[in-house]
Amino acid sequence: MAKSTINLDKYLSDGIEALVKDAVRVTLKEPKESIFMMSFMNALTKTLRMTVTEVSG
Repeated sequence: MAKSTINLDKYLSDGIEALVKDAVRVTLKEPKESIFMMSFMNALTKTLRMTVTEVSG
């Protein structure tokens, strides 16, 4: 069996980002939902930046 290297953090982050982008597209019809999703996406982006900064030193 071949051993593969998987960057789990990147994989999960990319998956969450894709889900959020899709959700934002869907909520564009509802302004209140759009505002919530955009603020959530901004918070997620900030959190990911902090995580990457902490991991890289």
